[in-house]
Amino acid sequence: MAKKVLMWIPALAVIFGMVLVGCDNGTILPKTSVTLNIVTTPAASPAAGEVGIDTTVSLSCATEWTLIYYTTDGAAPIAYESLLYSEPISITETMTIKAIAVKTGMTNSDVMTADYTIANQVAKPTASPAAGAVTTGTVVTLDCATEGAEIWYTTNNATPGKGGAGSTQFTTPITITGTTNIKAVAVRADMLDSGVLTAAYTIASDSFLPLDTFTLSPAQASVARGGIKSFTLTVRGSFYSSDIHIYVIGGNSTETNITYSRGTQSGSAWTYPITITVDPSETATSLTVRAAYGAQTTDATLTLTGGPKAATPTASPAAGPVTVGTEVTLSCTTEGAEIWYTTDGSTPSTSSTLYDDSPVSITVATTIKAIAVKDDMADSDVMTAAYTIAQVATPAANPAAGGYTSNQNVALSCATTGAAIYYTTDDSTPDTSSTPYDGSLIPITTTTTINAIAVKDDMADSDVITAQYVIHPNTWTFVNNSSYTVSILGSDLNLRAGFSVNSGATKNVSAGILVLYNVTYTVTHTGLSGAILVTDDPTTSTSTFTNN
Repeated sequence: MAKKVLMWIPALAVIFGMVLVGCDNGTILPKTSVTLNIVTTPAASPAAGEVGIDTTVSLSCATEWTLIYYTTDGAAPIAYESLLYSEPISITETMTIKAIAVKTGMTNSDVMTADYTIANQVAKPTASPAAGAVTTGTVVTLDCATEGAEIWYTTNNATPGKGGAGSTQFTTPITITGTTNIKAVAVRADMLDSGVLTAAYTIASDSFLPLDTFTLSPAQASVARGGIKSFTLTVRGSFYSSDIHIYVIGGNSTETNITYSRGTQSGSAWTYPITITVDPSETATSLTVRAAYGAQTTDATLTLTGGPKAATPTASPAAGPVTVGTEVTLSCTTEGAEIWYTTDGSTPSTSSTLYDDSPVSITVATTIKAIAVKDDMADSDVMTAAYTIAQVATPAANPAAGGYTSNQNVALSCATTGAAIYYTTDDSTPDTSSTPYDGSLIPITTTTTINAIAVKDDMADSDVITAQYVIHPNTWTFVNNSSYTVSILGSDLNLRAGFSVNSGATKNVSAGILVLYNVTYTVTHTGLSGAILVTDDPTTSTSTFTNN
């Protein structure tokens, strides 16, 4: 008798989309089809490729509550054995990141592979001395290991960049006179910009000696909103004026590091004038004016009078020359204020045009006047912004106008990109119906006057350039039995001395007039700038020659 065999299949076998299970007699039976639940493949950011040194790569998985395991040596990651991802991965050299995502009850994800190479990047700047607490007057130098790199820095917490707003190119050491946060980047045209250096400096508390006197006066003062109030800071003791900082505390007028004027000394005391300007829309009832020298401070209270006033509107772009069709937007820093404006030069009021956020289009010279209005505040001051239509640059002629002994070929040009040039050679005023200049040289064979303008659709026409060209020889011969008068224009003796007659004898006539009678003669000009006028006395015939 055959022995009964019991068979147990500990795992599911998937064949052609069906799940097969075992029974105790060894028979394999089909069961309902199922879809396997696989964890989503991890993703890396930034994507694989060329990156700057110290770039940090973040790993993520679209499947919630997963664990990500990764390697950076090119080996395949193993769940629960490889590195568990918990923070961004820093790329300091060529690196291959491989990662899988794991979740209980689901099939592990496919392996993600991301290859990173280091871009040709400028080295990050360094600061010396290192960031931290320093004595006042400490000078900080910035350096970069990349040859030929420029260093650009900020001290106002702005991101540095070459030519960026608030950025300064490092050329001289930076003097630390108070809390300073230096941010710096190194750049070179043929390389990727460096990472940003951040170096925060504070003044060591023991570098500030106690002052004998440190007071603001008056201690109590008042000023109308929108007004200006002056205070005097009196100081006695050993100090650096650059270590004194003035602040306004309270409301929307809060300011830090207010600039103050140079102090004056009287005996052992130094006095510094402090000027505080109050925002017209300030809603606070009082402000605190504070002077600080290290941990030593002195305060004055500034009480505000009068109702708050809406801030004056601003226009963008700023007033000045603009192209036709420029759109001007108006804004006001007072929340909830309405802006009313005019474009005819009249004073605006609430019966003028209400600004509805639609830009004002400038098609001709326009003066925008605007006020801001809010129910619980006084009307703002009037903003005036005068716009003109930018004018095309006046054309230029090459060679320049003047006298020449040979024919000339004249080229016209205009500094305004996209402008078209129109010209005449008949002494008439040019316009767009005149001859368009196509870049070809204009031949000048006789005395000719070129008049030209430049035009562009969105700009005002240029001024007219007038260039007169006189073509003549260096020598003129006159044969006539009549008497001639040769007048040399101008009173320059050297100029008159440049003319000779017949045999070449120079005629240096103090009056500038040479009179010859009943002779054949030749007048020669040696090349000096000027003009001569030759007149045939018996007739009314006159000729003028200009020579350069």
